[in-house]
Amino acid sequence: MIVSRRAIIEEERAVKKVDTLTKIREGALLTGTVKNIIDYGVFVDLGGIDGLLHISDISWGRITHPSEFFAVGDQIEVLVLKYDAEKERVTLGLSRRSLIHG
Repeated sequence: MIVSRRAIIEEERAVKKVDTLTKIREGALLTGTVKNIIDYGVFVDLGGIDGLLHISDISWGRITHPSEFFAVGDQIEVLVLKYDAEKERVTLGLSRRSLIHG
């Protein structure tokens, strides 16, 4: 029997996603891992589902790029600002205790 590593990873991610979906609600504090940094924000893996932390929600002051605050792989605590269950879109804000370790 041949099992694809990719299939195993996708199955593990699906299980994490089901667990994460039970925790996601507006106002919830969650810990996630910075997955990707782009000009307008940071994508955070919350456990099988990604959320967007928009650049305007990173700092009260003006910043030029989210990489000033984060690196891929950082674990951060985020606040769920909006959750659209139908589209599975999660909008995040930054918790005061945001950077756990980098």
